[in-house]
Amino acid sequence: AAATTRTVAEIADHELANLGKRAKRRLERIQKQKEKKLEKKAEKREAKRLKREEQQRLGLAVDLQRGEPNPDPEVAAANKERNRARKSEARAQLYADCQQGPLVVFDMSEEWELAMTVAERASLAQQLMYSYGYNKRALKPARLMVTEEAPRKTYETPPSHPRTHAYPI
Repeated sequence: AAATTRTVAEIADHELANLGKRAKRRLERIQKQKEKKLEKKAEKREAKRLKREEQQRLGLAVDLQRGEPNPDPEVAAANKERNRARKSEARAQLYADCQQGPLVVFDMSEEWELAMTVAERASLAQQLMYSYGYNKRALKPARLMVTEEAPRKTYETPPSHPRTHAYPI
């Protein structure tokens, strides 16, 4: 039993010859597990090094104690502007894709509103938010349209309700 805790490399040849098949297999499996663990550790170390080099290449000074980027104010402003432009471009692309997609209409007329409880209205509002968020990430987004006969209202949930903020519907 003591031989199973050691690896194949730690066992002398004459001891290895005295072990059975199962014990040898167990030792080989343990050795492979240790090698895999060391490989993963090396891969993580390499990925961390590459990330640090990439940040330095982009002009970010890395705080070595925390490992977090500490951008130069000029570089941060340039990055912020680049991100703003990228988001604007993505928004325009989403709008263009939505115009080509199918039309999905949510009927929010007063007849439905009167039939729903406060909890159902809150659930409906949350479902609409989920739909909107998922549609933004969809490969072929749809045009979402909310229709109603009455002017826009905000429903307050009662204080006893777990969600105590207003839900625009």
